[in-house]
Amino acid sequence: MLARLDLVRWWVGFAALGLVAVAVGFTSVGDPALALELALGLPFVLIVFSDLAVGVGLFVLSQFLLPNTGALAKVTGLLLLAAALVRASPHLRRRADLVTDQPILCGLVAISVVWVALSISWAADGSTAASNALRYAQNATLFVIVFAAVRNERDAKVILGAFALGAALSAAYGFVGGANLTQPGRLVGATGEANELATYLVAGLVLSIGLAVTSRKVPPLMLGASFCAAACVLGLALTLSRAGLVALLGALIASTVVVRRHRGVITLAAVLAAAGFAVYFLALAPPQARQRIFSDPSGTSGRTALWTVARRMIEAHPVDGVGIGNFPLRSVDFLVRPGVLHNDSYVVVEPLEAHNIYLQLLAETGIVGFLLFAAVVATALRCGWQTTRGRAPERDHDLMVLAEVTLVATVAVLVANFFAPGLFDKQMWLLFALGPALWSLARERHAWPSDARTPVPAAAAS
Repeated sequence: MLARLDLVRWWVGFAALGLVAVAVGFTSVGDPALALELALGLPFVLIVFSDLAVGVGLFVLSQFLLPNTGALAKVTGLLLLAAALVRASPHLRRRADLVTDQPILCGLVAISVVWVALSISWAADGSTAASNALRYAQNATLFVIVFAAVRNERDAKVILGAFALGAALSAAYGFVGGANLTQPGRLVGATGEANELATYLVAGLVLSIGLAVTSRKVPPLMLGASFCAAACVLGLALTLSRAGLVALLGALIASTVVVRRHRGVITLAAVLAAAGFAVYFLALAPPQARQRIFSDPSGTSGRTALWTVARRMIEAHPVDGVGIGNFPLRSVDFLVRPGVLHNDSYVVVEPLEAHNIYLQLLAETGIVGFLLFAAVVATALRCGWQTTRGRAPERDHDLMVLAEVTLVATVAVLVANFFAPGLFDKQMWLLFALGPALWSLARERHAWPSDARTPVPAAAAS
């Protein structure tokens, strides 16, 4: 029976590959460059349908190394979703699907997407709102994709390893001379933006430590994770990002709460890490770096001006907002109000997003959209927390460690996004999606023996 199901999955993959090949043939006539990109993506089709976890890992890597390829991200995202739905079909699935396993989460995600889509109707620029609503919906599909991809600890390690490796390689791109035309003197890596890079270097550092701990019996993997951690630490220092340092502090505090075992060691490591960064920036860093961190008023005046405009926008549209993606377009309408803006260049000359995803959600989707998003995030975090409090710490040690570092990394990203416009970052949504997937895996381990295909009572399994 299982052989027949695997054969069906392979036939689906080959059918998809054939359709893509036909599309490449037709495309090559009018756009050879696009046809070449599609041809290079053909192996990805086979990988996605044969090993979804590896496909997700490659997708994560692409988001770090090729962050601005919107069309490519859409195509690969659709392929991943198709593979996830095939794997979750009644004939192929070997466990409950996401809707069955997490009905409340699915309901919250669906309502959140619907509300964001409804905001198109009252947005001043409907086309921009529609484009951003689509991006929001695409990110929400990661819950389905990751849940289908993570079937065991190996799958979780593949995805988390791709995240850590992507963060390290993005920093390495800057180390070896990647172009920095927008933020001179700061490491921007392949992402092109120092604060964004710093956010995911903190997350990558946390995940690298977890992967090193759970790979003790495989020295090459442990060594690779350690190198990724070192690259993340060095890269974070060179980004000169205050948001990144605040995110690191948030991660250190969260680790002392989340980590279940060796809490004293973790607390000591957190203190030493904080002291290390303090010593570097106070005594060892170049003068311009210290100035950037401790006394650069120009670096905050633009952000605080955006926050002031966001507050005015929220006061004017508290329930429904101005429409998803419309903050940069409408911000100039809230410029002339009581109160002083010390820097209006990011409102008038170069309109930007709010540089705070929470204020931006409140401004664009109102209190309704914000609360729905907050409920989705809280539910995902709760799943991760439950996984860290597993019933069999010794037996589930590695799984619990992976859940702990995922939860800490998620907290770090949420803290950093108080200062960044990261609402549509796929890396953040991937971390959200890992919470329910790991929680389902933890519960499954107590109901399914590792060498069986039929369920057994939880008591017998434990």
